[in-house]
Amino acid sequence: MAQEALLKAIEEDAYAQTGRIVSEAEEAAKSIIEDAEKDVLRVRDERLKSLALSMERRKASSLNNARIQANGLKLSVRHGIIEEVLKEAVDSFGKLPAEDYSRLVNRLYDELKSNWPPEAGRPTVLVNPSDAGLIKAGADLMPDAGVSLGVVFTSKDGRVRFDNTVRSRIQKARASLVTMINGMITG
Repeated sequence: MAQEALLKAIEEDAYAQTGRIVSEAEEAAKSIIEDAEKDVLRVRDERLKSLALSMERRKASSLNNARIQANGLKLSVRHGIIEEVLKEAVDSFGKLPAEDYSRLVNRLYDELKSNWPPEAGRPTVLVNPSDAGLIKAGADLMPDAGVSLGVVFTSKDGRVRFDNTVRSRIQKARASLVTMINGMITG
């Protein structure tokens, strides 16, 4: 019976140790699971922050690209309007009453004549065929369909050329006109 008591004591001790080992294993497993859950939450939070930051950057980039494209379109439309206004300005001179138009062509002619350098010789005056009869001063007129709303003086050798047309004058004043028209458009 002493052996049975000893075996029973060993068996109880084994059960106690097994219970303690299982209990310690459960505590260790619980601790490992808690640590793993904390790591998962930390990694998830880091990833969410990283993704949120990445999305903010993409959103900012997309907004900036959209703003740039919108501004480009506005600028393109504004330039189109300015070009149309300048074209209309040139066209409006062609619609002047005959007397005013004749006076304009003669003033453009007289301006070039007064600025023509004598060393260049007698100029050839290029003028639109429909405007040739409007110029009152005697000059070597040469009809040129490429000239409109004004006159062009050229030397006989073609080295000196003075252009005094409405279109050329508007081109010379273009920078200030564009600024003025742009101000009107944008208010």
